[in-house]
Amino acid sequence: MDETLTNLIDDCDRLLKEDEIRAITGISPTVRWRLRKKGEFPQLILGRFNSMGQIREWIAAERKKAEAQAKAAIVKSSLPPKRGRPRKVPAAIEVADTEADA
Repeated sequence: MDETLTNLIDDCDRLLKEDEIRAITGISPTVRWRLRKKGEFPQLILGRFNSMGQIREWIAAERKKAEAQAKAAIVKSSLPPKRGRPRKVPAAIEVADTEADA
């Protein structure tokens, strides 16, 4: 890892500039803006900055999400495939089943 990037990662409370956030996350400003609108990236604080701690927490959350998706994919792929062609269930039968359950 680059020495300047290592120095950036060490300080949690430091406010980061746009180019530093891009170097750490690899995400462009436009994509970060879209993710912020969805609530999937840390919101800006004070004078339109993010702190290193916010970015670290976001990276950790994304890593956990990716690991969970990978585990789910492994479990799903380890199940044997169903035999035959999948059958379509008419909508009337599905509605009748849900009404019977209620």
